[in-house]
Amino acid sequence: MGEPVLIPEPSVPVGVASSSRWARFIGVGLLGFLVQLTALWLLTTRAHWGWLAATLVAVELAVVHNFLWHARWTWRDRPGETLVRFARFQIANGLVSIAGNAVLMMLLTGGLGWPPIPANSCAVVVMTAVNFVAADRWVFARSRRRRIT
Repeated sequence: MGEPVLIPEPSVPVGVASSSRWARFIGVGLLGFLVQLTALWLLTTRAHWGWLAATLVAVELAVVHNFLWHARWTWRDRPGETLVRFARFQIANGLVSIAGNAVLMMLLTGGLGWPPIPANSCAVVVMTAVNFVAADRWVFARSRRRRIT
């Protein structure tokens, strides 16, 4: 037996693979949003935490929930180092979402005078698309080559 041969991984047309992955991404995100709202409600009403601390913990719980489901379901066909992916997901999904939402809210509400709810809804839609691309291309990136032994 010799060394394993590395061959380029075949590319799948974006529309074919991405449509079901996009649906799973949205489903996981909706569940994560329910986790976030439930945690926020429990922490503020039952544990009597302040809204800011409760929000931070609730958002982090949703991010962890989403990562676990995405790793095991949405991108299960793409193996990789879990801790590296988790760190990337924290950056891509957590920090980028917060920053992106803040910028879009400043633009839409502060600059254009949109009411906060429609502006935030628009920001969430835009950031969902950004998060999907970041997860697909960076967090759970497809291996460029695969081993044949």
